[in-house]
Amino acid sequence: MKRKIILIIAVMILAGMGIFFGLRQNQSTDSERLSHSTEKTAYQPLEEEALQAVAQFSLNLFQNSRHQENTLISPISLYTVLGLTANGADGSTLEQLEILLAGRTDTLSSINQTCQALMKILPSDQRGERIQLASSVWFRNDLAVHDTFLETSSTFYGAQICRTDFSNARSTAEDMNNWVKKHTDGSIQSIVSPEEITSDLMVSLYSAISFDCCWETEIPESQVYNETFITQNGKEISIPFLHGTGMYLEKEGLYTGFQRLYQGAYTFTGLLPEDGISPEMLAQRLTVKDLQNLADCDRKKALTAFPEWRMEDSTDFQESLKALGLKNFFTGTDADLSKMSFSANSTLEIS
Repeated sequence: MKRKIILIIAVMILAGMGIFFGLRQNQSTDSERLSHSTEKTAYQPLEEEALQAVAQFSLNLFQNSRHQENTLISPISLYTVLGLTANGADGSTLEQLEILLAGRTDTLSSINQTCQALMKILPSDQRGERIQLASSVWFRNDLAVHDTFLETSSTFYGAQICRTDFSNARSTAEDMNNWVKKHTDGSIQSIVSPEEITSDLMVSLYSAISFDCCWETEIPESQVYNETFITQNGKEISIPFLHGTGMYLEKEGLYTGFQRLYQGAYTFTGLLPEDGISPEMLAQRLTVKDLQNLADCDRKKALTAFPEWRMEDSTDFQESLKALGLKNFFTGTDADLSKMSFSANSTLEIS
């Protein structure tokens, strides 16, 4: 039985103030796709320090994004789009991004290499496994953007660079939505409306990931049947469960769980909190070492039964990122994005 596609897109929009507000250019509606060489730097495999940094960021983001409903996030999407942004940042804004993404300052080069490795390692298109990871940079055709920022975006992030006439909001929104649709296998049809392409919008950064894999061992339809599921508030409901086998996981006093293999290099991991521990408490108590232990489990066999479900989620990460240390990043916090664009009369702010 094929797994449902799990998709998420992380979007960060940058807005400029000053002379660009209300500016209109010519009426050309085509996006100019600019090419930059990607042959300058051969990517390096991920080292242990980089893996630790990505895992810590992912765990921190998850622990600070929890809310009362089900939560679905993609840390890799946000990691790459923040890495993109870091190359246009300077001063305290850059330092805060470096600490968030790598645990310390003076690490922009390492962050770029990490993202380049992720962009090379993760994508796959083979039988039973289709994974996409893509980035793009869209900027107003009258905006002066640093060549270094564009070259780094292309070289390390594989970003598609688009110089666009934002004054034609409908055409710009259509181009952006078509890009999103393409890089999420059509599951996300639209991410921006023409009304959001305002006169103060200067740059849009996008990161999209899609994951579509089959189980290594197929679950036959005869092994999908109803059982009782107990919700967090104690309500009992009857829903379809998928029955099969997996690898047993346990951390005494915290959780039991299992892993099932997908075709290829990926696994599905499910954790059930021990009695007296809520899902929120479990999330807060997990550590990077726990994640490593999940990846290196003892492979003991277990019978498994887990619910079939469908989820959609939309999350605004502003408060989460502020809590994680991005104090000079969003609108009104004196964000320094001077290495992305230059103008004597205008600065960029992140909305």
